[in-house]
Amino acid sequence: MRAFSPRPTGHELGVRTTGQLLHAGYGSNRLDRLVRTGALIRIWRGHYVAATTWNALTPEDKQLARLFCSQAVPTGSERVLCRQSSALAHGLSLLRLDSSIHVVARTKRATGERHAGLRFHLTEEETPVVALPHGLLVTTATATLIDCARFLPHRDALVIADQFAAAGVDPDRVAAWATSHPGWRGVARLRLVLERVDPLSESAGETLTRIRLHEWAVPLPVSQFEIETPLGLFRADFAWPELMLILEFDGKAKYFGETPTAEVLFKERQREKALAALGWTVLRTDWDEVNRRPEALRARLTSALARGRRGALRA
Repeated sequence: MRAFSPRPTGHELGVRTTGQLLHAGYGSNRLDRLVRTGALIRIWRGHYVAATTWNALTPEDKQLARLFCSQAVPTGSERVLCRQSSALAHGLSLLRLDSSIHVVARTKRATGERHAGLRFHLTEEETPVVALPHGLLVTTATATLIDCARFLPHRDALVIADQFAAAGVDPDRVAAWATSHPGWRGVARLRLVLERVDPLSESAGETLTRIRLHEWAVPLPVSQFEIETPLGLFRADFAWPELMLILEFDGKAKYFGETPTAEVLFKERQREKALAALGWTVLRTDWDEVNRRPEALRARLTSALARGRRGALRA
């Protein structure tokens, strides 16, 4: 079972309220002047972050900071995050960040409310809610998975579902919900996500690669296939063992903007040589090809599968 990296609190992200800044000695005129000069960023009504801190945050953490601001409501009321906002708060990586903040609507009237990027969603039944360790109030993991699978585009939903499944969310519980709610909006989409969910996927890039394989109707590979080599155990992202073919997604780190070191690249080449010596063919792809040039990958993969079949027949 995979654990998510803990999310920081709003305070750790640098979010300060007007009251906190006034208490620290910043008068109203000084606050206005700092905002005008760009030294202080007003990210929400009554909420600020120092510009140097804000500019250093990742896009995910900037959106997370807004989620904390969205829950600053008067005592006696509450806002519950749902859909992709809840998924982000739970610690998941999203295929695409949405600048909107998705919130459960308690009444139909609330769905028409417009406030600082909030989007309210009316639920058909009582929504299970949980308070996360960093303080955000969200729909539970199971409820979030169900909502995302029903209402988000398939690719976005499957990226979220893979991560929840890897963290231990029981797909059988989700399937039971789908069975008990026939005819509800989005249930067919939910069932498709359940058919394709894979808790072994290790990144959004791997999930998107697997979606491409489904779209192309090629024989589906084995995920995280283990191969013994002279250099030790190798775990392939995708493998067709009968064809001695491996597809590796280069991007567990690259997808998040990190650059592999020369040592990492050297070790990759050594492992690839060891696999080739055993008769394996290794194809590599990356985020740019899978997301922006999928037909290039499709052509390479189709050709490799054909060669593998010919090789298997000769053997």
